[in-house]
Amino acid sequence: MTSGNVAAERGFTLLEVLVAVTLLGLLMVALLGGVRLGVRAWEASGTRLDDDARLSAVQDFLRERLTQARLSEVSAATMRTGPAFHGERDRLSFVTMMPEHLGEGLERMILTLAKASDGADLNVEWWPANLGDDPDAVRAAVHSRVLLTHVAELRFAYFGQVAAKQPPIWTEVWNQRSLPLLVRVQLGFPERDARSWPDLIVRPMIDGQAF
Repeated sequence: MTSGNVAAERGFTLLEVLVAVTLLGLLMVALLGGVRLGVRAWEASGTRLDDDARLSAVQDFLRERLTQARLSEVSAATMRTGPAFHGERDRLSFVTMMPEHLGEGLERMILTLAKASDGADLNVEWWPANLGDDPDAVRAAVHSRVLLTHVAELRFAYFGQVAAKQPPIWTEVWNQRSLPLLVRVQLGFPERDARSWPDLIVRPMIDGQAF
């Protein structure tokens, strides 16, 4: 038997086995790290998609409700709870038409930020507008829903004529006896929150007719 055949039959040395095991271990660590990175990226992507879908749904809801704001159909009983449309910088109360699954008909709606244990939430309340100023009836019929959580700031602005013979302007308070021409809704999120809210600008309807 030649010396070459003897070396071949001897197999791997202990050093070679240790080197192979070490390389295999490093390869497994690299592969596991890549898998974990991929999972985290997939989860982050899924979260962003969920956030974007939620923001889009909330914008659609607010756009529809503001578009359906009403003045001429509001009864005297409804007006006793306040103007049919009254806007402040961080609170908006108005009467709007609601879809069937949320009450159907004229409803008083209030949009504001509600304090939460970890910050504030964008909250909406609504109840039948014809309840007037009966507090017990309102408490029994009011609905409340959180539209978005972890909201840092809510800002409304209103575009319209606030004084006779003056051109329309943007203002942070609307207490006129008419609907504003435009309503702008802005939201701010906490620092490092990746969500982005494009300014929502809505043109309400006038007596059921868009202008």
